[in-house]
Amino acid sequence: MNLNLDEYPIIDQARVNDLISLSTDGAALLYQLKAMFLTSTPGKILSIKSGLEKNDYVTVRNEAHVLKSTAANLGAKRLSRILDLIEHTSPDQLKPNHEKILQTLDSEFNTICDIFRKDTGL
Repeated sequence: MNLNLDEYPIIDQARVNDLISLSTDGAALLYQLKAMFLTSTPGKILSIKSGLEKNDYVTVRNEAHVLKSTAANLGAKRLSRILDLIEHTSPDQLKPNHEKILQTLDSEFNTICDIFRKDTGL
């Protein structure tokens, strides 16, 4: 399982710009979405971690799928990519790599949270 995410930008600015352009007050919309992400996502990350620890791959896959889409919509490209890998990797491959996966997920999630907190002042 290749967890090297260097080829992916942390933030896909084109996606962010697209999101802003969806509304006459796109910046306010983006602010609200980032604020919701910051409050709702930690629980889902914990569900993924718990699922990996308990070998509950249905929960892992479901939570990863939901978060992958949310991250992608907000332009969090690297986070979306690690979630895509988690969602589409077989349990046989996830199990021996779950410590490395969790480290990578934590790192990318914390990076995005730092960026979103800075952007929103939250």
